[in-house]
Amino acid sequence: MFTIERVLIAPAQGALAVQVREDDAGRREAVARLDHAATRAAVESERAVLHALRGGCSVPAGAYARVEGASIALDAGVFAPGGDRAIRVQVTGDAPAETGARAAERLLERGAAEILRAVERSARIGSEARA
Repeated sequence: MFTIERVLIAPAQGALAVQVREDDAGRREAVARLDHAATRAAVESERAVLHALRGGCSVPAGAYARVEGASIALDAGVFAPGGDRAIRVQVTGDAPAETGARAAERLLERGAAEILRAVERSARIGSEARA
């Protein structure tokens, strides 16, 4: 089995979401019973990392958050596709979105932007070659 210290998963992996119309009070009430506040907070924090990095599913980033008491503990990282560079941070905070944004800020301060630019250039060159 792999640990989070060894393999950092993609943000929000394994979380399920149910979406209903805002004006459908009956269904909103029914699915509200499925809400797990700790999971929601963790997923919000993980997705905030990806959002702050301006990434989607093709960005080589990972994030794993867990609620510990009243705080959120978040591990986040950006990884060079060739495996030659990895930047990881650990952040703890009280608010999910702010914790994720702070993790992304620290990743960028440590050089994640360079990895992300290289990935973007590689994708652009690949799409030009296929054209």
